[in-house]
Amino acid sequence: MAVRGDDVATSIESHVREAIEKMVGEIRSSVEDVREVVDQQLKAALQSAQADVNAITFLPHIKKSIAELEESLKPKKGAGGADASRVKTAVQAVEQGKSQVDILNALLEQAVQFGSRAALLILRGETFSGWKGLGFSAHGGNDENVKRFNAAPGLIPELDRVLRYEHVVIWDGNNLSSRLGVSGSTKAALIPMVIKDKVAAAVYVDATRDDVVRSVLAETGGEGADVVCEMSGVPSALHQAFAAVRLGGRVQLLGIPDGQVPVDVANEIIFKGITVYGVIGRKMYETWNQMRRYLSAGLVDPRPVITHQFPLAKIDEAIAAIRSGDAGKIILEIA
Repeated sequence: MAVRGDDVATSIESHVREAIEKMVGEIRSSVEDVREVVDQQLKAALQSAQADVNAITFLPHIKKSIAELEESLKPKKGAGGADASRVKTAVQAVEQGKSQVDILNALLEQAVQFGSRAALLILRGETFSGWKGLGFSAHGGNDENVKRFNAAPGLIPELDRVLRYEHVVIWDGNNLSSRLGVSGSTKAALIPMVIKDKVAAAVYVDATRDDVVRSVLAETGGEGADVVCEMSGVPSALHQAFAAVRLGGRVQLLGIPDGQVPVDVANEIIFKGITVYGVIGRKMYETWNQMRRYLSAGLVDPRPVITHQFPLAKIDEAIAAIRSGDAGKIILEIA
C-alpha cells in the first residue's frame, strides 16, 4: 500500500504536537506545584517572623531601664536630683509611642533629662552598633557620629559586662564616650535591655561636668529657659542654647563663630517651635555707662564668668587660654 509523503508529514506533525503539549502540561503542573510549596513556606516564615515581632515588646524593659537610669545617675543624698515624679513623667512619655521606633526615640529623649548625652546601642551578633544618639551635638560632639559606632567584643569592657551579667554598669564613661566622638564625662551608666532572656541593646547615658543644659532643665522642671542668649560663638555652646531653651522659646545669638556651624534645623529649631534672633551692633558708650552704673550699684556680679586673670605681660598666655576653649572671661591686669 502506497503512502503519500504529505500523509507521513501530517502524522509526524500530529505526534510531535501531542508530545509537546503533553510536555508543556507536565512542566506547567510542576511549576504550579513548586509555586504552591514556595508560597506555603513563605507564608509559614512570615507568620513565624510576625510571631517573633509580636512577642518582642520593648516597653516593659524600657520602663525598667528608665528607673535604673534615674537611680544610677542620681546625685548623693542632699544634692537634689530627679525624683519619682520625673521618672513617672518619663515613662508616660515613652508609653505614648505608637511604634517601636517611636518608643525608642522617646526613650532617648527622656534619658537626656537625667544626664547630658544618651545613645542606644543595638547588639548585632556579638557587636554593639550605634542606633541613635541625643545630646552629643550640644556637648562637644555630633549626634550623627553615634550611628557610625561599632564595638566588637573586648573593645569596651563595660559593654562586655552588660552582655555577660545583664545588669547596670556605672563608671566614668570616658573609654566609651571617646569612641562616640566626645569627652568630658564624669559619670556614665549602661543599662541593658533584656528581651527573651537575652541582651538585645544597651542604653548609654553620661553626665558631663558643668552641664549647663541639665542645670537649666532641672531649675525649670524640665521645660527649659524662656530666652537663651549665646555670646561665645562656640559651636557646642550654640547647640547647648538650642537644647536649653523651652518649646516655643527664643534664642538670641550674639557670638560670632569662626566658620560655618552645622545645625540640626528640624530637631533644634522647627520641632521646638523656637525663634532665633541674630543680634548685631550696640549703642556705644550709652550701654557702657549703663553697665558701669549696674556694677557700681552691685546689681550685676560678673565674677562667675571670670575664669582667668593675667598680667598684661602674659597676654600670650591669655590668648592661648581663649583659643583652647577653657576660658570664660579673662581679666588683663595693667600695672
